[in-house]
Amino acid sequence: MSIVSISGIIVGVLFFAGIISKNGVVFTPAFTRKFFWLFFVAIGLVLLYSSLQQYRAWNIGAPGLLPPHTPITYFLYYVGFRIWAPHIISLVVAFLWWGSMKLLNKKYNERFFYHDEFLSAPLALFLVGYPGVLVYILAFFCVFILGSLIQTIRGGENQRFSMQFLWIPIALCVILINELYLNHSLFWGVLKM
Repeated sequence: MSIVSISGIIVGVLFFAGIISKNGVVFTPAFTRKFFWLFFVAIGLVLLYSSLQQYRAWNIGAPGLLPPHTPITYFLYYVGFRIWAPHIISLVVAFLWWGSMKLLNKKYNERFFYHDEFLSAPLALFLVGYPGVLVYILAFFCVFILGSLIQTIRGGENQRFSMQFLWIPIALCVILINELYLNHSLFWGVLKM
């Protein structure tokens, strides 16, 4: 299990702790913003540490893969594609998703998303990494369509279904599906960098 997957589980636990607090209040927006940026910095430091560990492992086990035997660009490309790229891709998707959410809300008078969703949705997309983000988007649309259908049946057409409390739990489910099943499939190996 990767460190980012473990981080996703920690975020999920903190999310549920916020929902099940004695006041029933989810994290305050100020706390969520600080946690959001702290999390990104922490993941960046973990990725940097992983890169240094890869360098040390090659230095001990395969010194022919490092300078002066090969150019440093070989190592940088390897680390870039194997360690950094899946997280950078999911970060780009998260920011595109965030921008789309902002645009939709602005265009339709704040009708679709609550303010705390603007942080929890991109965080969830970032947590699942690449190629997990593909499964996450599919799971999101399935849950949203099913939830909207149930909400319409229960409350009529004027009721709307909110994903406010489902962004992080869906991410946890996707992380578990990735770790327990998809990581071992041949198709998933093709999607990975």
